[in-house]
Amino acid sequence: MSKGIKLIKIALVLFLCLVFIFTFSILGCKPAAEEPAVEESAAEESAAEEPVTISMWALAGAQANYWNDVNDLYEKENPNVTIDMTVHDLDSLWDISSAALGAGAKDIDVMFHQLGGRTDDFARAGLLLDLAPYYEQYDWWNRMIEGSKDASITPGAGANLFVLDAISLPFMYYNTSIFDEAGVKPPTTLEEIFSMSEKIKAAGYETWALSGKPEAPMVFIIMQLLARFMSQEDHDKLAFLERDVFVDAETTLKNAELWKSQGVIDAYAFFSRMKEEGVFAPGGSAMDDSEARRLFTTGEAAIYSSGSWVPGFIFDEAPDLETVIDVFAMPPYEGNTAISGAIINGMIVPANVSEEKIPILMDIFDSTLKVEYATFSYNQGMFPVTTELTSDQITEIVTNPLTISIIENLEKFGTTTLTELFMGASRHDIWWQNAALVFEGLITPEEAAQSQYDAAIETLQELIEQ
Repeated sequence: MSKGIKLIKIALVLFLCLVFIFTFSILGCKPAAEEPAVEESAAEESAAEEPVTISMWALAGAQANYWNDVNDLYEKENPNVTIDMTVHDLDSLWDISSAALGAGAKDIDVMFHQLGGRTDDFARAGLLLDLAPYYEQYDWWNRMIEGSKDASITPGAGANLFVLDAISLPFMYYNTSIFDEAGVKPPTTLEEIFSMSEKIKAAGYETWALSGKPEAPMVFIIMQLLARFMSQEDHDKLAFLERDVFVDAETTLKNAELWKSQGVIDAYAFFSRMKEEGVFAPGGSAMDDSEARRLFTTGEAAIYSSGSWVPGFIFDEAPDLETVIDVFAMPPYEGNTAISGAIINGMIVPANVSEEKIPILMDIFDSTLKVEYATFSYNQGMFPVTTELTSDQITEIVTNPLTISIIENLEKFGTTTLTELFMGASRHDIWWQNAALVFEGLITPEEAAQSQYDAAIETLQELIEQ
């Protein structure tokens, strides 16, 4: 089994380990205990004897909220440590992280990143600190759920990602009052999306608030459609091409041809049809996410699609909606039901970080696995990898009905991932660009599929030549 196919199972294990309303011992979510734990003194040394400041870059939104809570608690426990956090949106973070790491910048000590080609690119270029010795020292791999070790490692370049949590995307949040007024229920087939939309619009509402700036929500919808119009086997072969190429280059290049398959073309075509038949609210690729969410929270649109981290935002902006919002997953097609697009979040450390800061950074990482810190993840709709939480503790923590509904959907339908396609530095722009171009009718589904294939082959050839 390739590294890529093994990684496809990580997010499913992560979420199933949290389905506290079912049997909580499923899927072996206990530590593997393959190696003896280190002495407590090795993992609990004082963080800092002298004042020190850690410079951190965090992703805006749920991650920044999480790190605000983590940093506040950590600074209280370690008065000599100050964590100076700067928040960036996703596009800005990718741009500045590439520039800073490439230039060997000295003013950043740790930054948010995710499992995927972008992190792997940095690791293979020697720009990241290898965390493998610290995973061993602190026994982290045995304190994280199954699959975390594979997620942390870049094949051939060490363990460069400290794994924090998983999120799942997208889910379709819907206003149950609007659905009731229109006389509709969440669709059970893809074709029902269109009849549902007609009834919602006839009742005086927009059906689906979908943003195009950034293009991520569009990409998320296409990811769900790929998982339905492709067979599970073919879908999985595309999931981690940039990692699998280091295991079997010849097979991986052959698998890349699946980008030109009919299933990919059909997925793009269905997405285009959704737009042409008025499923999405006017605004197109020019609408930003805040406007899409506003349409939803003000009751102008019935559906808003985003990830598992969103409930907190919605209820902060529109607390009156807490009792009328529920969530559904993209309906199945020919038996394919998996929720595509689980993302593994983590942190990376530049290779040139100062030696005196490394023990502090590792102590911060270690703290995130403790119960009182893991709670902060759940508060933001993210699911921590720590095994130190018991089922009773999780039951107490996870009380948001939307989060419970998300977990139930994940348990029912399962997950797969196209993380590599979403995160790969070399293909990220093409992947997002094609979604917008298809949405606006500027390229055909066939052209989008060919473009994805061309970008994949170019990237794989570059990696083979390294």
